[in-house]
Amino acid sequence: MLFTEKLTNWWYNPDDVYLSLYSKLGTSFYFDRSQNREPYSIIGSGETFRFSNFSELELNPSEDNLETPFSFRPGYVLALNYEMGLAQMGIGDGGESLGIRVDRAMVFGHHEKACWLLGDFRSQQDFDNWKHSVFLRIALTGGESLMLTGDIQTSLSALSSEADYLQSVLDCQMQIREGESYQLCLTTQLRGQLDADPINVFYKLKKRHPSPFASLINFGSTQLVSISPELFFKSNKSEMKSSPIKGTRPRSFDKDEDLKISKELLANEKELAENLMIVDLVRNDFTRISEIDSVVTEKLFELQSFSSVHQLVSTVKARLAEGQSTLDAIASLFPAGSMTGAPKHSAVSFLASRESSPRGLYSGAFGWIANNGDSELAMTIRSLIQTDNQFSIGVGGGITWGSDPKREYLEMQLKAKALVEAIGGSVTW
Repeated sequence: MLFTEKLTNWWYNPDDVYLSLYSKLGTSFYFDRSQNREPYSIIGSGETFRFSNFSELELNPSEDNLETPFSFRPGYVLALNYEMGLAQMGIGDGGESLGIRVDRAMVFGHHEKACWLLGDFRSQQDFDNWKHSVFLRIALTGGESLMLTGDIQTSLSALSSEADYLQSVLDCQMQIREGESYQLCLTTQLRGQLDADPINVFYKLKKRHPSPFASLINFGSTQLVSISPELFFKSNKSEMKSSPIKGTRPRSFDKDEDLKISKELLANEKELAENLMIVDLVRNDFTRISEIDSVVTEKLFELQSFSSVHQLVSTVKARLAEGQSTLDAIASLFPAGSMTGAPKHSAVSFLASRESSPRGLYSGAFGWIANNGDSELAMTIRSLIQTDNQFSIGVGGGITWGSDPKREYLEMQLKAKALVEAIGGSVTW
């Protein structure tokens, strides 16, 4: 049974709360949504597990008559492996995705300056016991995040040399010329060793580059740190949406130049065509699990500006068909069209044969799925994935027939810039 309590006149900085209550646990998560249009941050922990197919997940709705301004409920916190999605399309041997089973969490409303304790418990007494334990542990919380100091430095190496990447762009264009694909999302990875606490990395990253889906998930053996700007999938009851990003330009410190750059992006036929192709792909993916005629493009070519880049974002909405589930919908859209190309099957088949390494969690998706089917998953881009002290950053971009190989290479480097600089990184390209 679900229980919740709103704590008013009781506000602690979520950064401090995470450090005080959860940072020493073997598994935990912190979804910082202070920069999101729905500013409700979520902190919690749970039991980890691994899975290689969506059929291994099972949603178990609890009685829910709670009235909250957010849709988060207990269920799963997940990081989806890109190759798991390919295997479900009949391509490759698959890959392991990571999960945390969550039965309780803290939700922080940044506008209300309020906190909700939320959990799935057998009785009111069990919920009250947990609530009181939280009060006891949090009594001395305050200022922990200010104690995170020290520079981070590391060196990375790109898996693809400049010559290799430029050749791969040409290979993609040949694939397009032969009519096998319309667009291809070519990627590579930067890898290195990081002798730093992922929490420190996360706090530095989100302070320097605020983003709507800033997240830290500690799966125990693997940590995911992300400043992702892109919504892969969101559902609330039967309403669903996805907001693919295609089209990128660097920001300028000069206001007039920055405005000029953004206007050029909005008028660039190549970028608009690339974005539209992915919107069509997402619409097609939605059609398989949606009510007839419910798939609509709510926003097309919306300019969104982040700390280091301007990007074009479109939003597709749909209504889940009767007999279909949230997991069916996610499986239908995964892997995301913005990270594959179109048509999807031929695109991922070609890319799997051309890229130098499996993508793993990069270009998959992460977030939460509640037992009642509500969900929020972001794209695993602008992300750092660490296992022990080995880490990787995935980068890439969409290739079309009109792409300039050198420009694509520079755009790929630009997308890595925010993370690399924040961790004091030097890259051997």
